[in-house]
Amino acid sequence: MWEFEGIRFAHFGDLGVDLTDSQYKEIGPVDAVFIPVGGYFTIDAEQATKLVNKLNPKVVFPMHYKTPVMGSGFPIATLEPFLKGKKNVEKVGKNSITLKKDSLPEEMTIYVLEYK
Repeated sequence: MWEFEGIRFAHFGDLGVDLTDSQYKEIGPVDAVFIPVGGYFTIDAEQATKLVNKLNPKVVFPMHYKTPVMGSGFPIATLEPFLKGKKNVEKVGKNSITLKKDSLPEEMTIYVLEYK
């Protein structure tokens, strides 16, 4: 976790298991999370959904999911299972976004960055 210009970020890298209650407490409130969603090597869409719902950040960046540029033998899920049924999904159309503390979304928003 880190804080930059008043925004608290958490990056969950290759997280492969759910967090314990004490880990959730240690993390505390966060504004933006980077969360793996592809399963197999990391947590899957269902586990990622539970985690973000528990942390309730304003911004979610899904990562570690299968894209068309990966070989067919790569055994992880695509992004769609994580996005299914979720509202406030914005496909950014580029690989970066600027966040400002005073303009974070009111409700949790999932930003899908370009992977190229």
